[in-house]
Amino acid sequence: MNKTPLYDVVRPSIQTGDAVLWQSPSIIGKLIQWGTDSKFNHVSIAIRFTQYDQDRVWILEELGDGAVLNPLSYRLATNGGHAWVFPLNPDLDALRVPMGAWALKVVGTPYDYVGLFENIAGRISSEAHRMICSGYWWKAFKEAVLKVPGPYKPYDSALIKLKGDVPRPSDFPMLKDCGIFLPEKPIL
Repeated sequence: MNKTPLYDVVRPSIQTGDAVLWQSPSIIGKLIQWGTDSKFNHVSIAIRFTQYDQDRVWILEELGDGAVLNPLSYRLATNGGHAWVFPLNPDLDALRVPMGAWALKVVGTPYDYVGLFENIAGRISSEAHRMICSGYWWKAFKEAVLKVPGPYKPYDSALIKLKGDVPRPSDFPMLKDCGIFLPEKPIL
């Protein structure tokens, strides 16, 4: 029996830079959901290596061991919760490659356990040297915006709403409202 029929339908459209948001049944996941009043508790960055494999979708994510690369299909099969893809707005397509390049460059960056609890209770600065999951996506996006010339009104709008802080998983619907993402698609 196929455990990921939603993913199978959406998979061809997932691109580097898209955000994957998770709702996990773990104790930490439930704590994050409760503390941020959201169904979301984790964020990962979609990445594709199309020169090697046209079908496989990978994700970069901050887990307990730090920033890691995992096959999205594996994480969906072992998650036990729900997941959605937030597709990056096509107006921001120029940011996809630099986002992926930056995110790959920092694989191995330690997880920010202190920042995790600070972000549940309040907010953390986007200048931190360790990362939480949503900060990993946000820093990749921010680094791409700084690297690729152009006015990026969705980024500017989000920056104002976030007041310079790292978004929580619960903030990603607001980032969609700012124009960074298209409507989310369930994949699990």
